[in-house]
Amino acid sequence: TPWMGPTLGTPDIFNSCGNISQAGVPDNFAGSQPAHNGEGYAGVYVKGPGTVYREYLQASLPAPLVAGTRYLASFYVSQGEFGCASENIGVYFSPDAPNEFGTGQLQVTPQVTADMGFLNDLDNWTLVSGCFVAEGGEQYVTLGSFATDLQSPLEQPCANLWSYYYVDDVSLVEITEDDVI
Repeated sequence: TPWMGPTLGTPDIFNSCGNISQAGVPDNFAGSQPAHNGEGYAGVYVKGPGTVYREYLQASLPAPLVAGTRYLASFYVSQGEFGCASENIGVYFSPDAPNEFGTGQLQVTPQVTADMGFLNDLDNWTLVSGCFVAEGGEQYVTLGSFATDLQSPLEQPCANLWSYYYVDDVSLVEITEDDVI
């Protein structure tokens, strides 16, 4: 709570009290990774083989974003040991909860996207962050890959055409005039 999946894809929740072979922390079905902070984290497939397959994390915000206000969005990712590295993962803020009746790509443009090449660190957490100006009224946050399959190459060599990431410490902070970016 409050995270959910906005498609028929099934994002995963991992916790230190979970089943070690499936949903534990640090060990689970996608590999072994201690939490960046706390006792748990989430996981999503950002690309699947053959047909377009995506999983997303989505939550409602405590209050709508204010028009014209600058925000810093950030989250940490770590590549799961199951699959190949991708370079497309981002976060989208919206007034309505985007959804897809299926497991396909959400057709939206994220405000913040990782722009650092392939996210291929299996051992550490990588910070993805960026600033944006709110249009106003955004009440939902959605995290995942919003790129098409053609825009989502996988790092080669790659025998397994899945791309899976752990996600932890999602944050949204208002930037004031006194803040230094």
